[in-house]
Amino acid sequence: DGKVIVWDSFTTNKEHAVTMPCTWVMACAYAPSGCAIACGGLDNKCSVYPLTFDKNENMAAKKKSVAMHTNYLSACSFTNSDMQV
Repeated sequence: DGKVIVWDSFTTNKEHAVTMPCTWVMACAYAPSGCAIACGGLDNKCSVYPLTFDKNENMAAKKKSVAMHTNYLSACSFTNSDMQV
């Protein structure tokens, strides 16, 4: 459906929902600090979205595409920091 949803596993509440530009999201990673997610799929991009608790803020407007690939993105991960995907 083109959405990435971040759930709180303890309370089962939906914390964030990000609408992706592509409906086929195949990879997602959560930053070690919990302040960002990296996602991608059939759009051949790895996009990083900052997570905020301001419900009025548009997270998609703050996304950064950090890589263009010649094929779809099947996996992504953060290193031990929030600065490298």
